[in-house]
Amino acid sequence: MFDERGPAQHARKAQALTRRLVLLIAALALGGLAPSGPGHAESAQQAPAEFQSFLRQTVWPLAEAKGVRRATFDAAIAGLAPDPAAPTPTSRQAEFDKPLSAYLAEAASPRRVAQGRAGLKSWGAELAKIEARAGVPREILLATFGMESDYGKAQEGKDIIRTLATLAFTRQDRALFLDELASALFILDQDEVPREKLRGS
Repeated sequence: MFDERGPAQHARKAQALTRRLVLLIAALALGGLAPSGPGHAESAQQAPAEFQSFLRQTVWPLAEAKGVRRATFDAAIAGLAPDPAAPTPTSRQAEFDKPLSAYLAEAASPRRVAQGRAGLKSWGAELAKIEARAGVPREILLATFGMESDYGKAQEGKDIIRTLATLAFTRQDRALFLDELASALFILDQDEVPREKLRGS
């Protein structure tokens, strides 16, 4: 189908999508896993009916405000139940149990740095296109890719929509998860990534 939108509009759309993806990665990797008040862990076990009510009454207005179509939203949450394996408020990531120097030595190991330098060369053309389209420096894109997936080696199969919906529901003290869920629904609505590929750790 012929697309009448101009290059500037395409660039803005791509930049917005890239920013949402980076925020989504950051939220899943770092956000909201510190301990908080009592009661949040128990809410993951609440009935699916209450979960569905939360999605329809609280999440839908936010998704609608971002431009998500109702059909996309309804399809995304149909039959959705909380993920019991999603992080709880008392969960801690392994790297937070290490001294900072040990974590940095592992995160920026000589092997990972060498792979990153090699990636800048071997994926140079692709990274340049993404950088030009989205405005995100190629070094940041590649560093995020390396940290989050070890350059594509570590791939997980968790449903990002379900995980974020669970976090939004169980951590209603953290508006971040609501915004990230609405952003993930927006990405889904734009047909940029099919639902079966919107997966993460």
